[in-house]
Amino acid sequence: MAANDSKMPTFDDELRIAMQFPRPFYEAWEDEATRSLKGRPLASLEATTHEGLVIKPLYTAADLPTNPQDIDGFREGPSEVACPVDLRDPKGTIGRIVEARDCGADALWIWVDRRSSSWGSLTAGAFALFLEAADGAPLYLDGRGAAPALAALLIASTQRIDNGLDRLVGGFDIDPLGVLAADGSLPTSLVGAFDLMAEALKWCNELAPRMRTIALSTIPHAKAGATAVQELAIILATGVAYMREMEKRGIPPEAVNQKLRFVTTVGRDLFMETAKFRALRLLWRRVAEACDVSRSASTAPIHAVASPRCLTVRDPWVNLLRGTAAAYTGIIGGADVVTVLPYDSVAGKSDDLARRLAINTSTILREESFIDRVSDPAAGSYLFERLTADLCLAAWEEFQRIEGVGGMVDMLR
Repeated sequence: MAANDSKMPTFDDELRIAMQFPRPFYEAWEDEATRSLKGRPLASLEATTHEGLVIKPLYTAADLPTNPQDIDGFREGPSEVACPVDLRDPKGTIGRIVEARDCGADALWIWVDRRSSSWGSLTAGAFALFLEAADGAPLYLDGRGAAPALAALLIASTQRIDNGLDRLVGGFDIDPLGVLAADGSLPTSLVGAFDLMAEALKWCNELAPRMRTIALSTIPHAKAGATAVQELAIILATGVAYMREMEKRGIPPEAVNQKLRFVTTVGRDLFMETAKFRALRLLWRRVAEACDVSRSASTAPIHAVASPRCLTVRDPWVNLLRGTAAAYTGIIGGADVVTVLPYDSVAGKSDDLARRLAINTSTILREESFIDRVSDPAAGSYLFERLTADLCLAAWEEFQRIEGVGGMVDMLR
């Protein structure tokens, strides 16, 4: 349009696109649905999940919980992209850390199998090189039964590169009940494991305040087929068990809560998994408040890991789609840290392409789709609010059942 032409048209009133479309009514949908079913009942459109929850074909305002609650603790700022780093090959670890950082990984999820023959080749000197390559990125350690030894190596490595302990960020992820669930045994007694946890927690409070000490991980349970309801109940029961044991050792629940984090899986059901993350925050707030933890301190960060059970060995390229769905679900569910597993990880060691695509999956969603710019985007959705409330009720009942048989320790035994 030329400069001397008439002005561009403007809207004098508020633009409301919805006013141009007829308002739908439930009765009209019901009539159309009944007609299309050709004699089948409307209830045939309902589905029952593995958790035993009923999913309806349509949700309305009538399905909203009678007492909706605000969900606290959603992250402030972008989610962290954490790259898994396997320490079973210490010589290649430095290159993989540098590669991950160059590809845009914000954090490193470092793990080693204590039963691996390469465990003995890890030294404080090697960890010092790992720290230098990480260049200040948060480090989350997953050493399973060897977590205390892995933490000791990391601590010792800071002495070699003059990297103050107060600069360490991440988590030592001590989780004896998670190890017991995964391996069926512990390298020490449970009493000894809890004593060590208490000492580590006190040490972190004093010398490494930015490192979290305890992890509540449901990855072993999810690998064994746990449903969303069971995962939530296990997190609650494990957290309560740790708080009780730490309180026996003179550490109040609020101090424990400030040093723990959740590590849980993301499955393929976008709706159920998103509601699971929302329900986790609500349920944990209830547990924390029952333990006299102040509301401001009742939250803990969530690390969402794409579920290994959702990956296939045959035709592994489809795992790229599943990883994308997992990253999307974790971020909109409010996860603070997201890890997408390389698409070929279930077939053995991953190659460079698979590791890069795993990092890029979360990075592209975050940087180009901006899906972490909105806090709790599922809030207000009739489906998500109902599903979150139903998950909370079912998980709380399962949690009470575990407590009824003596708690998580007795349940595992």
